[in-house]
Amino acid sequence: MGSHSPAFLMVCTGNICRSPAMEKLLASGLKDQAQVSSAGTHAVVDSEIHPPMAKLLDQLGLGDPSFLARQLTKSLIGASDLILTATTKHRSQVVLLDPRAVNKTFTLLEYAIPLSTMDLTQLTGLSLADRLPVLTDHVQASRTGLQLPAEKLDIIDPYGFSLDVYEVALALIHQAVTTVTHALTCQSTPG
Repeated sequence: MGSHSPAFLMVCTGNICRSPAMEKLLASGLKDQAQVSSAGTHAVVDSEIHPPMAKLLDQLGLGDPSFLARQLTKSLIGASDLILTATTKHRSQVVLLDPRAVNKTFTLLEYAIPLSTMDLTQLTGLSLADRLPVLTDHVQASRTGLQLPAEKLDIIDPYGFSLDVYEVALALIHQAVTTVTHALTCQSTPG
């Protein structure tokens, strides 16, 4: 693998529910092959992961008591090779902050759905850093054909709802991240 370790940035609103879950699941799946972090468009800066989500992540062995929420910035966007957001609104907010990010910013579901049916044999032998542009080009090309309404590309915000809403959000995140991880590494992830 090249010296460049790809940087992934996960984005939601407060950076205390969805994006930390996306970050922890992706980091777990990619091990040490990439840098994975998260931020919020309206972050609850320096807050821990919200207790219901923290509890669910603990159950997966992905708890992180040292996690602190942070605000999305132009420099974080610039330093990232791929930005995955919880919703289409977050995607728009990233691009508004840094228009150059338009070709590397997708909702998590928008990125995962085209990869779930992609023939990954062409990626055999490629490092994660070399796979990333191929996957992103494939997703980019699929964008117009996807034609899904925004709500089908959004992960529900569980904040303030009951634990079962957190479970639904986390299940959706887990499934999508597993698809992305598989495409990036071409090996199944546990779970």
